[in-house]
Amino acid sequence: MASIDQEVLDFVIECAVTGRRAPTLDELQHKWWRKGANDALRRLFHANVLICEVYAHNWRVIEVNVGEHRGKRTQERPGRRSKPYMVVGNRMGVAVMP
Repeated sequence: MASIDQEVLDFVIECAVTGRRAPTLDELQHKWWRKGANDALRRLFHANVLICEVYAHNWRVIEVNVGEHRGKRTQERPGRRSKPYMVVGNRMGVAVMP
């Protein structure tokens, strides 16, 4: 795993463990300016390390799918429970990227 991938993964895990909202792409790019945070996140989804559920109004919940924090999720969508309109990654071991 590339260094930037590990840094992004550690940051997402920190968000999940502390119950914070999933980081936005802008937040990741600001933190790792010109280091390819978007590509790192994409690689983590393809490797099935992270799973992202996308809800209305672009609310995202990211779940850690490996290691000691497996199953930890970032802050859930407030309000009524609804199903995500898109899931990136797969809990069954096959990564899917739209």
